[in-house]
Amino acid sequence: MAVNTIARDVSELSRGFPEKLVIIDCETTGGNSTRHRVIEIGLLIIDQGVITKTWQSLINPHVALPSNISSLTGITPNMLQDAPKFEDIAEKLMGYLTDRIFVAHNARFDYSFIKNEYSRIGTRFVSKSMCSVRFSRMLYPQFARHGLSEIIKRFRLSIAKRHRALDDARVIYDFFLKSSALLEDSDISA
Repeated sequence: MAVNTIARDVSELSRGFPEKLVIIDCETTGGNSTRHRVIEIGLLIIDQGVITKTWQSLINPHVALPSNISSLTGITPNMLQDAPKFEDIAEKLMGYLTDRIFVAHNARFDYSFIKNEYSRIGTRFVSKSMCSVRFSRMLYPQFARHGLSEIIKRFRLSIAKRHRALDDARVIYDFFLKSSALLEDSDISA
């Protein structure tokens, strides 16, 4: 069911959002951050409501890629073979994450994977986080489901490659942009 509310035309996020965000999505070898590994990271740097940078990297997990994950994401073992290891991109990634609110759809999932990847290389990662699932539940309680696929359908958002990190991160931004058009700043910052 699509949301039929008349929306303002907006080109940046509402001032109700924090000024400095990093919207991130991870693709992984499974659902347990202590046993499974990150295979792709995509992120958007947001400054005062506008995307100022995008970044994406495949990650060689040095473990087998389950066939169901490959089918879901379209990422193949061959694509990961020559990809950098997490430790090779860790410093660059930390530069993107530092002093920003960590935003993800089901933020606990992505946050726990990033935290554990850093822990494996002896680095501590701590950040304030914001969950777009919780955001959706809070501001759209009339809907029973708040998964990314449901949000894409509900708000008629377009996405080129579902279950690819940068595309999923971008659709979270688009969801926030749509919400900025539908809601008042005070509703979003509440």
